[in-house]
Amino acid sequence: MKAKKILASILAAAMALSVFSFSAFAQDIPEEEALPDNGRPAVTTEGFDLSPVKMVDENATPETKSLYAYLKNISKDYTLFGHQNETTNTIIKHTGIASDTYNSVGAYPGVFGYSVGETSQVIDAYEKGGIVVVEHHVNNLATGSSYGDMTNGSVAAVLPGGELHQNLVDYLDEVADFASTLVDPDTGKLIPVIYRPWHEHNGDWFWWDTKSTTEGEIRELFRFTVEYLRDVRGVHNFIYAFSPNGHYENEEEYLYGYPGDEYVDLLGCDVYWDVPETNPTWFDQLIKDLRIVVNYANKTGKVAALTETGIRWDASNGLALQDAAYGTQWYTLMRNAIMEDPIAKQIAYMLVWRNGGYNHFWVPFRDDPTYGDHEMLPDFVEYYNYDDILFADRLAGMYDLDVESIDNQSYINIDAPVFKETVQGQYTVKAHASLFDQDEISEVTVSIGGQQLKAEKDEDSSFYVAEVNTTLLEDGRQPIQVEAVLQDGSVMEYSHDVIVDNIDDYDAVDPYLVDDFESYDNTQDNRTDLEQVWNRDGGDMNGLRIRNSSDKSGHWTATAWNNGMDTGNVLRIKYDTCRNNWNSITRSMDSADWTDVTSMGAWVQPDGVGMDLCFRMTTGTGTFQVSFNHDLAQYGYDKSLVAPQYISFPISEFKNIDTGTPVTADDLAQMKNFTIRFEADGGRIAGLNALTYYLLDEIRAFTGGCAITSEKTSVGVNEEFILTAVTPASVNAVKLANENGRAISLLKVKSVLQGDKKIWELKTKVGTQGDRTLTLCTYDSGVWNDAASVNLLVGLMPDAVWDDSPIQEETATTVDNFENYGGQNLAQVYRSQGDGATAGLAEGLDGNGSSMKITYQLGSQGYAGVSKTRDLPQASWELASGVKLLYKGDGNGQDVLLQIACAANNKYFEAHLNDAAGFDRTSTDVQEVILPFEMFETPSWQPDGTMDLSKGVKQLSVYINAIDGFTSEGSDIYVDEIELIIDSPVFGDITAQKGFVNEALVVDASATVTVDGQETGDGISYSLVDAPKGATIDQNGRLVFVPTELKNYEITVRAAYRDKESYLTIPVQVAGALLAPNESVAVNEIFHVTVVVPYQVSWVGIQNENGALMGLSNMSVSQKGMWKTYAFDMNIGTAGWRTMRLITETASGRQANGSEFMIYVTK
Repeated sequence: MKAKKILASILAAAMALSVFSFSAFAQDIPEEEALPDNGRPAVTTEGFDLSPVKMVDENATPETKSLYAYLKNISKDYTLFGHQNETTNTIIKHTGIASDTYNSVGAYPGVFGYSVGETSQVIDAYEKGGIVVVEHHVNNLATGSSYGDMTNGSVAAVLPGGELHQNLVDYLDEVADFASTLVDPDTGKLIPVIYRPWHEHNGDWFWWDTKSTTEGEIRELFRFTVEYLRDVRGVHNFIYAFSPNGHYENEEEYLYGYPGDEYVDLLGCDVYWDVPETNPTWFDQLIKDLRIVVNYANKTGKVAALTETGIRWDASNGLALQDAAYGTQWYTLMRNAIMEDPIAKQIAYMLVWRNGGYNHFWVPFRDDPTYGDHEMLPDFVEYYNYDDILFADRLAGMYDLDVESIDNQSYINIDAPVFKETVQGQYTVKAHASLFDQDEISEVTVSIGGQQLKAEKDEDSSFYVAEVNTTLLEDGRQPIQVEAVLQDGSVMEYSHDVIVDNIDDYDAVDPYLVDDFESYDNTQDNRTDLEQVWNRDGGDMNGLRIRNSSDKSGHWTATAWNNGMDTGNVLRIKYDTCRNNWNSITRSMDSADWTDVTSMGAWVQPDGVGMDLCFRMTTGTGTFQVSFNHDLAQYGYDKSLVAPQYISFPISEFKNIDTGTPVTADDLAQMKNFTIRFEADGGRIAGLNALTYYLLDEIRAFTGGCAITSEKTSVGVNEEFILTAVTPASVNAVKLANENGRAISLLKVKSVLQGDKKIWELKTKVGTQGDRTLTLCTYDSGVWNDAASVNLLVGLMPDAVWDDSPIQEETATTVDNFENYGGQNLAQVYRSQGDGATAGLAEGLDGNGSSMKITYQLGSQGYAGVSKTRDLPQASWELASGVKLLYKGDGNGQDVLLQIACAANNKYFEAHLNDAAGFDRTSTDVQEVILPFEMFETPSWQPDGTMDLSKGVKQLSVYINAIDGFTSEGSDIYVDEIELIIDSPVFGDITAQKGFVNEALVVDASATVTVDGQETGDGISYSLVDAPKGATIDQNGRLVFVPTELKNYEITVRAAYRDKESYLTIPVQVAGALLAPNESVAVNEIFHVTVVVPYQVSWVGIQNENGALMGLSNMSVSQKGMWKTYAFDMNIGTAGWRTMRLITETASGRQANGSEFMIYVTK
């Protein structure tokens, strides 16, 4: 291509026609106005780095590789200027040259932006010496409507596995066909272009954006696009660009929806300066954005670009037509901001949007018949004249570099299900392998939840497919993995998480909670689920994010949100009020009944700008609104205070937007929608691209008295769950009681004061199944009162993993044996005290391993020692009767002592080695020292206290006290094998038990004691101190119990040895009943069986001892509360003693229930 000759020809023709000549051009320009500095030489490619490039497509055409290498090299010192629709949308018509950029500065842009399908325009731009980037504003491929149709599920419908997937394939065929038409007329070679699909996916204006699309779907949409175009259709003249909308707080936010390094060549960002007079800090944010993009590009070996930008006087359209209030030097400000930052300057190009008319343009015009020269034209000329800004007249050699590509590694992707997709029932997994270097696949395996399935090649597509039965998996988040073995034996792997959801949710809904924002995923800047609950209404733009209150990075205020209770997630809103003067988001309230609501409250952190935050609710009778600026200042709201404020106000502050009358209880009987709204209040703001934002949390309505709600309507026995209670602020304490008035233990209590209310978070569990009622009791003014109650179903939850861990933790006797410090500096663990002491490791005193050597000095303070206060081993202090250790002294005979601090009450106790039986303080030999707890006394500096070792110790110290004024400049003692003395009975590894009605349960509940260093069970007696009727235990610790009811039991065993006793409570969970005949039956004689199982069981069967299912007849099913009863007839065809096992089926699949019966069958 001869770009210079073509450009010269155009200029010559223009001047010959007197349509546009530089002489006439100069006559119309005031003397002080700079001329475009045309005629400068093109930037040479001499000295460019021609190392092989890493690209998405290793088979890209030579010209495409050349262009990519050119962009990587040119970005080191220059930035190319780009313009969208340069020759198809123009303001200036009368010059005969369809280019506002050319008409303004005498040169075409370095980068031309067009859309898929504009073949002639791409070829024309190429011949004019430019680089081309193409995007698309394709109509919704699922609905057929415009690209702004954000119908939920649209992207999911066209992805692999979606019912309308062929629509996406058909469209990508159009893209591939378009790519094949981009041919250099002179050489016949394909013209390379930068392809920018699915841009601004993190916005909410395209059908592929976050409002209607999950992050996994966005990723897969981009991945499939690349895979299909490159691998299936053989498109090799694309450079693939990723370009989310800015701004970004960090790299993680920028990479939201990122398909992966294998799918992206060029990293871009789209960001505009909206209503510049309201946002003077925009350039700071822009540079932050570009640094994030460039740094990630450098880290991954890619190109960076500012793929869309520009000034927008009203947050939608471009330059002001005339008399702009602010920003008339935008182009030179952009150049200076970018090129003066060593990181941001490394972008290859920046592209402004199109010139679509007087009310929508980004390149300033010259010599318009109506308006003359645009007021920003001098600034644009100055921008053009900068040596480091490149237009097409200074580009050369972009397609002529001799560059190779780095071979790509083959890889595999899971196309369906996508990341975090919800899967149910039978699901077809689809995986696509991108193969390079003549790699071939020999086998593909899909793994999820223990299932391993061979995937077969689909003859009609590029996918490997496998059928997964998700009903055999546990509900919840699960990793799915695909593994492909290549013919050379190497393996490709890929995995991501999906959500298995086959069982109905039993979670309760708090009708008074608008939102506490805790149910949304706040990882990886995920907004998808948030924006599908809170819908953006008409009006101006806004942007929603979930942030965590504990995160003080970035712009977070120093004043935390956790005012006594960690609030977790909060909602961050950025918003505009610059075009329509309002914007809002709305969520459904599912017709909740608020007739008893008296007040409302919310945490709010204003942005300090002064716009009016409003809450609006739509009910069955009308729409009602409250203004924070105008109605709630009297309740403490300060719009200028950029800090968390809890605002509580009467519900009557909501007024009908038509009549101005306060809302009534009748109005609140049917709550349809709740809206968060921002209105211009004496000004306007383009806050979507600003640093400022609002934070909101805990938006809740309150009734006049107390209320309590459960996070779940159904829980398992002993399953922990959360209750939320609301009480008056005067309540000082709360507790829970069951139907019989007995207190239910609380595992955790947190409260936070919100206005005149107090919100309580109560964690608890319930040990008995059935329909249960829990009552909230409040303590106010010295009196306990029953305040509110909540009902829930407590069941056995057969799908839960059975906890077979020991009830009693393993007895741990080692306090410190100094064997686990490795290369650690012991002096950093055992800290010096008093006159000074240094701890170090030495040879073990028992001849093995290590011991602690203490080098001490004794001086003015009269004592020295070392103390350990962290990482103390979790020894069984509560079972011990004393401490023993190995000790080697220095012969100085000083007062050596061991000191401990009780974690339960912070009391200190110490024992002097000199007082131990048989201890020789002048010896330098190794001695075993026994220190019974009776020897431990409180130090002289502490008042008397009780030794409470129930929670172990928080500090362990060894001290040397000087006797008779002894001093030392350095001496050594050694300590080793500090252990507890345990002489109480210790139970073995006994687990919680699962039993069945009328079936004997036998448990080994025996214990041991340590006598003379040996474990023994001799001399231990057993008894039951709290046990159900019929339970027995013998003197060998053998416990026998036959459950007679469908309920849970607890059995407490006492083991006694001399004057020492230990207790262990064993939970028994009754999992059902299998009621069969207790007498023999004849061969093929019909007999009746009744099975009672938890309500989640959907099928039962009987299996014989050989694993064969027996035939059942006359089956009936009934349910009462938590239990289902299956009754049926059966017969057995073979004589003898027969064993029949119960099989049950739940959503997790079929399994042996654990219950069986034996029956004698006569001939």
